[in-house]
Amino acid sequence: MFLPLFAQDTLDLWEADDVRGYEAISTHTRLFTSKSQASDSEPIPFDPLVDSNDNLTRLARLACGKFIHTSDNEVEYLGPTNGAGGYRSALLLDS
Repeated sequence: MFLPLFAQDTLDLWEADDVRGYEAISTHTRLFTSKSQASDSEPIPFDPLVDSNDNLTRLARLACGKFIHTSDNEVEYLGPTNGAGGYRSALLLDS
């Protein structure tokens, strides 16, 4: 899509990953922040899509408040949807 806007050989070719038969973009997130770096942030619960077995919630408790999960650490899942004019776009998935 953007390739024609850039000089030749300035972009790397990207290929989607396959996750359970769906095209996906691989990314990573920091699930916790050091409390000392986020002293004014309030912890938030993990989304069930991210922590369906409460393993991360238990891990946070084991850290004795040294690490917290904040809105800066929140993971959001997007899914494809067909937009106006036949364009595909992303839709925030509910847990």
